[in-house]
Amino acid sequence: MINLVRCDDRLIHGQCMTKIVQHFFIKEIIVVDDFTANNSIMKLVFEKAVPPSMKARVYTIDNCIEKIREAINNETPTLILFKSPLVAKELYAKLEKLPKSLMVGPISKKTGGKEANFGTYLTKEEVEAVEHLVVEKKVDVYFQILPDQKRFGWDDVKVKLM
Repeated sequence: MINLVRCDDRLIHGQCMTKIVQHFFIKEIIVVDDFTANNSIMKLVFEKAVPPSMKARVYTIDNCIEKIREAINNETPTLILFKSPLVAKELYAKLEKLPKSLMVGPISKKTGGKEANFGTYLTKEEVEAVEHLVVEKKVDVYFQILPDQKRFGWDDVKVKLM
């Protein structure tokens, strides 16, 4: 079962392991990132960044679909994790049964990016992807760094971005 779908450009990191994984009772993490999946050293780092009681697997966008379908239908509490709302748009287009909720965490500042929330910057293309998810796919997109912090809905942040 998918307990959380999260966008966080740090992928697996300390806060993820100490706060998010515990809050959502995660036992498996599916990382969807082409760069990491195609870099054997980075892939190994992320797959080994979890305790022995957990699994972490790294896939490209093209290779993750079947694994996510399996996770949707099994009983293992799973986190789907990726770096950009652009990936979310692709996943929601390919996976009808993906939970209609997306937590957006930190995304580093980049050229053309505007601050959506503290530590979360979106480019014009990412803003369009989020708007598509909310309007077309009816996904509840919210911005929250950690589960115990304030949650901001898309309507709360889009006025700063559009």
